[in-house]
Amino acid sequence: MPRKTARVLLAGAMLAVVAASGPAVASGEPSVQTVLGSGMVSGHIDGGAWSSQGWTFSGLNAGDRLSLVVFTDVDGADATFCVWEPDWILDDQPFHSSDWWYAGHRFTPAVPDMAIADYVVPPGGGGDYSVYVGGYDATDFDLYWMRDDDIVQRLWGETRYGTAQSVSRSSFAEAGVAVLCSGTSFADALSASALAGAYDSPVILTPPGYLGTDANVEIMRMNAQRVVIVGGTAAVSDTVEDDLVAMGYDQPGDIERIAGVDRYQTSAQVADKVIALTAGGYGHAFVVNGANFPDALAVSPYAHNMKYPVLLTPPSSLHAEAAAVIDFYNFSNVHVAGGTGAVSATAYQQIDALNGGTTVVNRMSGANRYQTAVAVADYANDHGWGTYANVALATGASFPDALGAGPAIGQRGGVLLLQSPADDTGAELSASPAGLELAMDSHGPTVEHLLLIGGMGAVPIGAEEFYWSEFDAL
Repeated sequence: MPRKTARVLLAGAMLAVVAASGPAVASGEPSVQTVLGSGMVSGHIDGGAWSSQGWTFSGLNAGDRLSLVVFTDVDGADATFCVWEPDWILDDQPFHSSDWWYAGHRFTPAVPDMAIADYVVPPGGGGDYSVYVGGYDATDFDLYWMRDDDIVQRLWGETRYGTAQSVSRSSFAEAGVAVLCSGTSFADALSASALAGAYDSPVILTPPGYLGTDANVEIMRMNAQRVVIVGGTAAVSDTVEDDLVAMGYDQPGDIERIAGVDRYQTSAQVADKVIALTAGGYGHAFVVNGANFPDALAVSPYAHNMKYPVLLTPPSSLHAEAAAVIDFYNFSNVHVAGGTGAVSATAYQQIDALNGGTTVVNRMSGANRYQTAVAVADYANDHGWGTYANVALATGASFPDALGAGPAIGQRGGVLLLQSPADDTGAELSASPAGLELAMDSHGPTVEHLLLIGGMGAVPIGAEEFYWSEFDAL
């Protein structure tokens, strides 16, 4: 799709969101204030009709964060947060009414008084970024923007799809191919990270029955020319394809689907595609339990960064599809994530026997999913797959947030750790929750950014405060 078409469709997508739950956007331009350097700026929106206010932040760098806090005394008041990125400003008129590009999200405060939205400049990004907030309701809004490059940053949305969009837009300035997966089932998506890495793209989530608004907006924001769907029609329906066609992906090759008869064959087909895209691959592959998600999520940043395929197997014995891929491509190294309860000793021995016994097999594991993620991160750090300079922290109790987090932190050359949502205090991290304290004993002074992925139900505010105190103590 040409950029012009993507821009027109993206504007249409924003207007559709507005029309669905609020008045149409009025013509005219918001007031614009240029902000230099760090610090906080404030503004006000009068209620009663559509009105907005905007700012241009000058000289942002990758990793800088724009944080918005909106105050209102009305429960459920609606406002829209939008960002114009440098390449999307036409004729130096970032707030012209015909140039509205929706790169943020609409949000409704869960309780009166406050809502928060964050935008982090992605790797490869930078320059002057224009932002605005628009209000719909018959109430006033007080706005506070702050620019910073704090170590601890949170990327989140109101839903799993909003979080995936927030993570993607703060991690990928642009991507020619969108890798699209179901946000309700993890089976096919577990192998998608390496494919996204081969395309230098994020993993975008959609509801299975239709193309979600967040996915629609993000696909166009990053100027994707093609869309690759991972999984069969039970995971991502034909209706999603129809929605993509309606967006303009209507030429041969614009949409591709990679799907096998089950998750194991899908992972094998994804591996074939990754190896074809990387001109033979890099001689390494991951093998993980396909019946559960934590260990596959733990390896996803390194699958993305290094473009190593992820093969799924049942716990008890090596699946024939995985065995065939390992044997056919004669991988020099196979990395098993998880203990013997995830990938049994029998399966391990079956891998070791492939290729005449020449394949080197190693296991990365801990006492539970949280410590396994630390073991994988430490191995990755030791072998040059990623470093603790950038750390992403996502819940280990469910899969959607970490599906997007893996490619995002892989894009930064970082590591992924898993957090227990029950751990609201951050105490005893080396026992069962994230294991971050264990990792920070060795790596804390090297951490430049810690990205918390998901809302406070996924990574609680108490845990966030704990991490702040840990970094303050360094």
